[in-house]
Amino acid sequence: MTTKMFLGGLLRSAKSTQALFGAVCVIILGVGCASTFGSTTTGLDFPGSNGTTVRFRFTNPLPIYPATYIWRAYPREQPPDWPTIQGYYYTTFFWGNDPGYTVPTGDTSVFLWDGGSANTYYGAHPYPEPQPPNFNFYTEKWEIASDGYDFTGDPVQFRRWYNQALVAWADADGFKHTVFYWDLSDPSKAVTHVSAQSYGNVNPPSPALTFGDAPWSPGREVYNGILSGIRVYSTNLSLSNILSEASAPLSTAAGKANIWYLNMNPTPDDISDKSGKSHNPSWIGTARPTLYTETSPINTPVGSPTVLLTDPANGTKINLKFSNVTQAGLTELTAAAGPPLPANFFLVKGYYNLTTTAAFTGSVTVCIDVGVNPTTAQTVGHRPDGDDRDRHRDGHGPDGDDRDRHRDGHGPDGDDRDRHRDGHQPHGDDRDRHRDGHGPDDEEGDRDHDDRGFVDLQLIHYVNGVLDQSFESFTLDNSICGQVTSLSPFAVVRSGYHATVEPPISAAGTSVFNDRRGVVPVKFRLSLNGESTCRLPAATIAVFRLGGTAPVPVNQSDFLAPPDSGSTFRIDGSNCQYMYHLNSRSLESGSYSTQIRIGGIAVGSAVFGLR
Repeated sequence: MTTKMFLGGLLRSAKSTQALFGAVCVIILGVGCASTFGSTTTGLDFPGSNGTTVRFRFTNPLPIYPATYIWRAYPREQPPDWPTIQGYYYTTFFWGNDPGYTVPTGDTSVFLWDGGSANTYYGAHPYPEPQPPNFNFYTEKWEIASDGYDFTGDPVQFRRWYNQALVAWADADGFKHTVFYWDLSDPSKAVTHVSAQSYGNVNPPSPALTFGDAPWSPGREVYNGILSGIRVYSTNLSLSNILSEASAPLSTAAGKANIWYLNMNPTPDDISDKSGKSHNPSWIGTARPTLYTETSPINTPVGSPTVLLTDPANGTKINLKFSNVTQAGLTELTAAAGPPLPANFFLVKGYYNLTTTAAFTGSVTVCIDVGVNPTTAQTVGHRPDGDDRDRHRDGHGPDGDDRDRHRDGHGPDGDDRDRHRDGHQPHGDDRDRHRDGHGPDDEEGDRDHDDRGFVDLQLIHYVNGVLDQSFESFTLDNSICGQVTSLSPFAVVRSGYHATVEPPISAAGTSVFNDRRGVVPVKFRLSLNGESTCRLPAATIAVFRLGGTAPVPVNQSDFLAPPDSGSTFRIDGSNCQYMYHLNSRSLESGSYSTQIRIGGIAVGSAVFGLR
């Protein structure tokens, strides 16, 4: 059996829902399947300073530059009876000099080893500012420790979980950079520092990577809180890779290639390396943190599961199909704020922040149910919302009254308000700016703002606050879908723009071109709110290969041809249309979809073939 899918105004065939998603257990958030899944998270619960060091170290550390560290942290306040000589300091970790002392020795050369100066170290943790005795112990700030100084950011919020990262590297001129992302849920929350070219070029006498306490003040700067999910990479990962690795370890090519140490669930008895690289640390002294454990439900088991989530606020159902889960976890849906949309685009219901603790590779197909079936002719209703005169819910008033002698629900044909004899409003009057015969959007008869066609709905996805341009929305049953490689805020948007393809590509999707032709001219005309417009905003092109379970993006370098530059459409003002010369010589035979995007969001598409 096949299910017709409506994409960009064109019909094409796709396999059934069952074939697309597979014969898998659908797990509903809060409702179990035949088996009950659970996940235990463990961590190291450090006690804070009491004069006894609690730390572990790597005595053969990775080079100080470049490196990336990702971890989970749950900081607590240092106790109010904290001895003032201990300074309310914390240590998450230091790359620096660690000769292994278990008690303070008064040997300042541990820290000031380079001719009386500190050199070649960094760390990232809470820091007291100002220092005692003029210090309220709740006032800690996130800091980068480096160059003998402390560079601080925002105040610490205690007793909550953070996903955090530090990335360090040397640029081509030798300047050393450190960036501490102290809350990865918002990457703008970061502390940055640049060290001089002369800094960090010589290793200390006892180079080490140390977690939990400061080597130069053992027992006096012990972390107070929980550390878990520790990952170390021997490169400076990009922010996008950091976010992906924080969500799913080893989910990026760079992460897999450069993992140096990994222990997602450390315990006092097991801090060994789980990355396969055998970089195993060891404890200093006899003191240990206590074991932290937390059991959480799992709704995303290993394999290729499908997860169905429901928004409790409005009942929207979101379906996620993972291609390959390598470590089970919990996938969740939360309400999220998102950036403002471009002009003439409108949010449908809201943003949805999708997150998972599962580790996965490959893609995730995300489908948001919009409550209408795109395979039917009337895809979105135009009825006056809630009008008791519209028992048939067709938006045209009650059938059979004396104004509807033809019983078509549209009023009498032929009156002076129906010059087109289509039973609707007169096209082009000031009540029908959209030329759809149903009256303008936003009038009191369209309070739900649903007076658009299904073709104008698009799934959007943000990665690091930027619209993801790597996928094409497609429809499946009552849902708008997309195949992505990361999870973050998603939304369905409705566009006031609609672009219609012009010859030589047929709007029916039947055009087939010889790939030896070299160029396929792509032309679109634009309408805004149902009216043709020659005010053409900047637009870009995207090309996808069809034939699989989801459209596959084509690299711009494979279809770029003169006189076009990049992915931007040229505007033909004299003919009031967009134009792009698509190079077909580098494309294989098959079916393709080409999209026109305004503000990064698709407003029209066309299908053509190459042979």
